Amino acid sequence: MAVPSGVYSLLLSGGEASLVTKVVEVDRNDTQANVRDRPVMTINKTAAYVEYALTYLRAQRRPHAL
Repeated sequence: MAVPSGVYSLLLSGGEASLVTKVVEVDRNDTQANVRDRPVMTINKTAAYVEYALTYLRAQRRPHAL
């Protein structure tokens, strides 16, 4: 995971930083894909905790028509 340089200096100063991302996993041998939408992670230097919320969506891929 890449963290912007400003986030690291914010944590060093005792501040709080949040990251929002979208993760997509696709198995090339499968017809389905797992989508985890917007996990939100809050990092607090003093309490050292991470909060996250994951929403799972299972989508059926359709083969391309010839």
